[in-house]
Amino acid sequence: MAAGRRRPYPPARRRGPLHLGSILGVAVFVHPLLLVLVALAAALGLPGQLLLLLAVLATHELAHLVAARLCGLEIARIELLPYGAVVDIRGPGRREPLVEAVVALAGPLNNLLLLALSIALHQAGWLAGPWVAPFQAANLAMALFNLLPALPLDGGRILLAFLKRTRGPRPAVALLGRLGRTVAVGLAAATVLAFYWRVLAPHLLAAAITIWVGTAREEQWVGVTALRGLWTKRGRLRRAGILPVHRLIALETASLRQVAEALRPGSYHEIVVVDEQQRPLGELDEGLLLRGILHLGLDAPLRDLLEWRA
Repeated sequence: MAAGRRRPYPPARRRGPLHLGSILGVAVFVHPLLLVLVALAAALGLPGQLLLLLAVLATHELAHLVAARLCGLEIARIELLPYGAVVDIRGPGRREPLVEAVVALAGPLNNLLLLALSIALHQAGWLAGPWVAPFQAANLAMALFNLLPALPLDGGRILLAFLKRTRGPRPAVALLGRLGRTVAVGLAAATVLAFYWRVLAPHLLAAAITIWVGTAREEQWVGVTALRGLWTKRGRLRRAGILPVHRLIALETASLRQVAEALRPGSYHEIVVVDEQQRPLGELDEGLLLRGILHLGLDAPLRDLLEWRA
């Protein structure tokens, strides 16, 4: 290598989910933690249980996909986790609480239906084999675990859909963040207790990590989610022709991010900007707020938006 010239270091690789391919036009990724559990199950000589769990997980996610398609939505990406998945849903109605709840509930409901069907067939003598009891246990565990009120689980998604309408995105995510961390700590404590009783329970530890990481990611992206909600609400107003209106009062020092996160998905908002003495300085609507975010950024204060508008 010539003197005075340095070979640049190769760019650092980003660690993240592994891209497996596409199914029905949906990009499928797998979380590294799921790969760790797969390797652990193989090392412990549990290939049958592993295949059974993956089959139950596949039917769970397929139910989400079918429900989203029936609701007129599009799934662009699925990231498989040890006990579920993070699904990137796109479409004009994805922010509607009822639609979000239906899509989220489809996975656990599918597992409960498979459980009930297998019990009925087994009692009728039409279903037998050593795999029946593990299949039933896996479906029951998948359904109950995903109904816990924590992100990124389905129970957390259902609760978040309705809390966002009544409290706004950030307060809703903050509440679910506290619930999620409580659940994660409880699962981690159960792992330690099981180890004390000489029972290995890596699945409980994996579940705790999944919830903790998923909660942190949801809190990190709440601002971006609010911005997406602002953008899609414009199209919803054009289609519906009418939306309820709410008025907010905000200090001129509040950031555009804070205002966007306080908006409710199902309503249109007017924002009254006041100074420290609560004297009105001007009024904004969601359209101006969105244009301000695009031109000034999420962290700009409201006073800058008023000056930019003038």
